[in-house]
Amino acid sequence: MSNLAGFKVSRNVMIVAALILVVTGGSLYWYFTRPIEKESLIVSTTTSLYETGVLDVLKTRFEADNPKYNVSFISQGTGLAGLQSYIRTNREKDFVDNLCRKMLVYALGRSLMLSDEPLIQRMNAKLAAGGYRIGILVESIATSPQFLKKRTPVQKGG
Repeated sequence: MSNLAGFKVSRNVMIVAALILVVTGGSLYWYFTRPIEKESLIVSTTTSLYETGVLDVLKTRFEADNPKYNVSFISQGTGLAGLQSYIRTNREKDFVDNLCRKMLVYALGRSLMLSDEPLIQRMNAKLAAGGYRIGILVESIATSPQFLKKRTPVQKGG
């Protein structure tokens, strides 16, 4: 038996303590020095966006901030035609609604208000029924009460 800081410790207890220290130290060493397994993040994009090179910049930045991920890109589509196809099949309603809103804001010279929502809904419906022709959009705005009763600021001076 050994005398350790005034305590009597048996040889078996010292062996077990040393074994625990070695196992714990080895486990910690392995944990902090092991290679990090990266998750694969695959981004599908259009060919036209991929060819700009902006995705490579974003990839470098993202991977630097998130070392857990390995980013790769799959470019699909045929440039502008691919983008048009994607919008037609997946986002047509959102695109048309946004176009109506942006054109109305421009024509009225102000932000949209809650009272403009019924007009925007009618514009969306007319566009869908008329084959999405731009003339229908312009006519809907030009004949709307909001546009016809638009206030124009008084110009000072002369």
